[in-house]
Amino acid sequence: LVGASLLGRSFLRLLETDTGIQPEHLLTVSITPGDARTTSADATLELYARLREAVATLPGVHAVGLINHAPFSGGGVVTPVIVPGREFQAGEDSVAIYRLVDASDFGAVGQRIVVGRSFTDGDMRPTAGTVIVNQATAKRFWPGVGVADVLGRQLTVFKQLTIRADYNQRVDATGARVDAPNQRV
Repeated sequence: LVGASLLGRSFLRLLETDTGIQPEHLLTVSITPGDARTTSADATLELYARLREAVATLPGVHAVGLINHAPFSGGGVVTPVIVPGREFQAGEDSVAIYRLVDASDFGAVGQRIVVGRSFTDGDMRPTAGTVIVNQATAKRFWPGVGVADVLGRQLTVFKQLTIRADYNQRVDATGARVDAPNQRV
């Protein structure tokens, strides 16, 4: 009985946790479009654009966003991060979870950008070199710097596939979004 009570209270606290996502009327769907290693970036972007447009026309759909690993799904690409001028101490965490999202994702799930801007369609190209970090990541990689001052800062992330044209390329911070549990970038 005590165990059930503790479990129930923990569950209620979990329901009250602000995840940074507005789950009301939110539906997630997983797709596997084919082998990314043999499909060009342009063909993949075109496929996702067609999917987004088709889903947006369905009755009752108000917004559509795309992400490669949904939050709280246990997915994401753990990547080393290099920050120019920042020396990480032994044992200090210098990795982040890297996710690809489209220009509509933050709005579709109700996440706020607290400083800077969201992505644009132009940022979806592999050569765009833009990233949005959460507040905790901004504080961790640029300690002592205000969240608003991370805009334009540079960092290098190592993306999922070494055959991508943008693997191991520097990106610039274009925005910072509100923190959410289980989110490291």
